[in-house]
Amino acid sequence: KKKEEKKLGPPPGSGELMGLGDDYKLYHWVKEGLFWEKIKGKICCITQLAFWDNRLLGIGRYDHRLYQFVQTGLGAGVWKQANDLALEWLGAITGWEGNLMGANLSSIFKWTGEGKKPFKRRSSSRPAWTHAGFKTVKDLAEFDGKLYAVDQCSRLAVLLNGKLDNYDSLQGIWKQIGPGNERLRSITSWNGDPSGNNPQLLSIANDKQLY
Repeated sequence: KKKEEKKLGPPPGSGELMGLGDDYKLYHWVKEGLFWEKIKGKICCITQLAFWDNRLLGIGRYDHRLYQFVQTGLGAGVWKQANDLALEWLGAITGWEGNLMGANLSSIFKWTGEGKKPFKRRSSSRPAWTHAGFKTVKDLAEFDGKLYAVDQCSRLAVLLNGKLDNYDSLQGIWKQIGPGNERLRSITSWNGDPSGNNPQLLSIANDKQLY
């Protein structure tokens, strides 16, 4: 008998709200039942998430490398290293204006390599992660076309008039926004409903609650 092809559907993260638990495993939000459901498979251990170029990406908890979620079945999958950059060290990632942006302890970078499987350098003479500017951030997210960050004070900040110049350097002014007493851990954008008509910027605060 021929094996039936598994219909995997769209990759996790495309249109649904994803999250990471205290166990550093991957969950998705089930609206109908109002609960978080764990994704099956080898899904540990990731500290950050981003959806870019129709791919769900994460950062490894122990090595701070870039990982890609690969589906192995309906609602199941594994994390696999996305590239061969042994010296890579990331603390945050996000998509922004079609680009993959990453950050380490002191700077923000733009991915300039190829987005194939696995990700590769375009040229041996150019780094795959290009330095885009100095900024200490705990997390990054794109919302309404703008680049947002959780800064070193755990405050929400936005890059006003933000853009990348011809040298892939970030241009614009970072401004803290919000009430001033927020203490955030991470942020993400979410369409809010299947039609995408209710976009929202969500955050996890130090109390581990979703806002």
